[in-house]
Amino acid sequence: MSMNDVLGILFINESLIYSQVILGGGRKKFLRFDTSDSESNMGERRDQKNLVEMWKASKNGTNVNATYIETVGELQLVDAEKTDYLLGLFAPDHLAYFHDQAGDQDPTLTDMTEKAIQILSKNPNGFFLFVEG
Repeated sequence: MSMNDVLGILFINESLIYSQVILGGGRKKFLRFDTSDSESNMGERRDQKNLVEMWKASKNGTNVNATYIETVGELQLVDAEKTDYLLGLFAPDHLAYFHDQAGDQDPTLTDMTEKAIQILSKNPNGFFLFVEG
């Protein structure tokens, strides 16, 4: 385990439930070590928290439309006008670099940024968007 892995585990915590749009890789850092994702990859969290389920639960009973996605096809189908919160975890680890991506199976940084802007720009008070590439 590298220092980046340690920092990733430390900083991915339940505060993410307040974020309006989260898109990227690292799905295993959101899941308990004894839980597998849709691709049968095991999670890495040892704190007994499944942050995907916590994120979903935080939106239940509220008057918002929240969507969790795992594929580029699902990202393309997200209707930004009808989506208030979006959590998209497209890979168990980091996303592939652009030149290594598998054609239409990996979302590009542009795809994710455009969708985030479409959702966030509905806020009349403005928004903050952090994009890391």
